Amino acid sequence: MDNQAEIRQQDGECSLVLEGRLDYSNTVNFHSRCNSLIAMPEASRVILDCGKLTYIDSSGIGALMVINDRVTREGKSLELHNCSSDVKKVLKLVNLHKVLKLV
Repeated sequence: MDNQAEIRQQDGECSLVLEGRLDYSNTVNFHSRCNSLIAMPEASRVILDCGKLTYIDSSGIGALMVINDRVTREGKSLELHNCSSDVKKVLKLVNLHKVLKLV
């Protein structure tokens, strides 16, 4: 994931545009960026725009689960938008499409 991933905020939703890879090398940065979104009191929906995400590994999947748990504890919702067919395939392989909302 690019360190310069864009954060957007509008009408109760905050979004993070993910780019490149979500893997072991950048999950700390991913957590930090997501935690910033979750902490915004005006954000009831957290959206991860995965349109530019090209790869996700087991570390990235684990990071998504941790963020989903945190969002849920905060009483907010998490949505993954614009996932490529490759990313969707990985999420479906581990049944995350049943846990995470893919839009």
